[in-house]
Amino acid sequence: MKAVVYSFTRRGAMLSINIGEALQKFDFEVRCLTMPKFAEGKIFLEAMDDHNKACEYAFKECQLIVFVGAVGIAVRTIAPYIKNKLVELGVEGVKVQAQDKGALDFTIRARIAAAVARAL
Repeated sequence: MKAVVYSFTRRGAMLSINIGEALQKFDFEVRCLTMPKFAEGKIFLEAMDDHNKACEYAFKECQLIVFVGAVGIAVRTIAPYIKNKLVELGVEGVKVQAQDKGALDFTIRARIAAAVARAL
């Protein structure tokens, strides 16, 4: 199965690497896409010039999309591609500003597990 993880900030980009690695443990083929300035020199991150075009690819090819950042960005990005809630892929949002790293790790693991279950 395929998944894509989007991020829009430096902190989000680092978190998307962790999420991507976790998804690989569930046998997902993962692409972590972020803003060009945050992808420079990072092995697991790819630069995206246009997240709307990247989302179009994801809706055609992937079973799971994860947005690391504001839910508003996620909603506006996926809106043109949503057709029917019964046949759409899993879309998950992860808030970057969590204060407690342990709580953040638990939240990410729980959300990934739920999203993976939906994607299956």
